[in-house]
Amino acid sequence: QWTQTRRRARNLPLEELQRTLQFHAFISYSEHDSAWVKNELVPCLEKEGIRVCLHERNFVPGKSIVENIINCIEKSYKSIFVLSPNFVQSEWCHYELYFAHHNLFHEGSDNLILISLEP
Repeated sequence: QWTQTRRRARNLPLEELQRTLQFHAFISYSEHDSAWVKNELVPCLEKEGIRVCLHERNFVPGKSIVENIINCIEKSYKSIFVLSPNFVQSEWCHYELYFAHHNLFHEGSDNLILISLEP
């Protein structure tokens, strides 16, 4: 699955890549920080017309979590990571950051936005 994703990202022409991007940003955060994300960050972004991708509303039922993460990050211009002590404790947050980090260094895409959420 990982190699298919890498090959797919490299072989897409720019026009096709732009057609596949459905969201301005994928937001990665710990479930423990969801109140701030849903009550503060998302309304602020969507008020400005920014289309955000959130796991609870955009993941496709029946697909694996890994496949959903990869698809959502690939369909987003940017990935926003809400960093917190809770984020550090989440395996899924680590995977999302790993995949976005891989794109940054291996695919040459500058797509990371980091937000530090203080306790």
